[in-house]
Amino acid sequence: MTLLPLLTVFTLVLSISAYAAPQHLTFGVMNAHPFVMLKDGQIDSADPGIFIEYLQMVAKRTGITIDYKMCPPKRCFIMLGEGKLHGMPIGSYSKERHNKYAAYPMKDGRVDVSRKTVEGQYSLYTLKNSSISWDGKTLRDVHKPIGVNLGYSITHFFKSRNIALVENGSARACMEMLVLGRVSGVATFPVVGDNIVASHKKFESIIRIPLPLITKAYYLLLSHQFVDANTLLANELWQAAANIGEEGKYGELLKKYIK
Repeated sequence: MTLLPLLTVFTLVLSISAYAAPQHLTFGVMNAHPFVMLKDGQIDSADPGIFIEYLQMVAKRTGITIDYKMCPPKRCFIMLGEGKLHGMPIGSYSKERHNKYAAYPMKDGRVDVSRKTVEGQYSLYTLKNSSISWDGKTLRDVHKPIGVNLGYSITHFFKSRNIALVENGSARACMEMLVLGRVSGVATFPVVGDNIVASHKKFESIIRIPLPLITKAYYLLLSHQFVDANTLLANELWQAAANIGEEGKYGELLKKYIK
């Protein structure tokens, strides 16, 4: 008489387990000071980088754990699109990126800006004696390509203006090209660019043009496959990321690492 209820409970447990959301996720990252500073994909210090500390906050708030897969941004996006990664730390929205690679928090068919993690700016760096100028609308006197990080969304800004680009693996490599006169300027985040310029006297001839090139909202990125299979957890992750930004926790990380 007791066998049927026991079988029913056992079946229910198996069913719940089969559809339980994964608690162990893999995010794609690449070492780049001050955002990611891992050793062989592992956290080995109290200061693993802005993105890593931010993701650890998200993990703690949602009850998950995160592993890190080391890959250049472009490769990370391809793996995200293929469902081989669960997510990436942060990225701005573009229709192409959404369609091909990454899922974003959406509302009424549009990206949900209320669930952004942070707003970030791209700035242009050039040499002190350069005639290049930016008035917020028009970029003038660009006689050589602009250096940008491979796979970064700022490439669309320049391509829409028919400005040639050199895409490199790091902002530092782009800055070195600028010093050597191989590019007219470098577009990157001020927190990155300012840090590089201050890091060595060889960069002392570089200045940042005051007006930002563009300001964008940035979101936690997840794979479409993960979101389709784990919608509830995905929304919890996006909300946790948004709360971290709204509470000023992400800003505190910037202040900690950018001194």
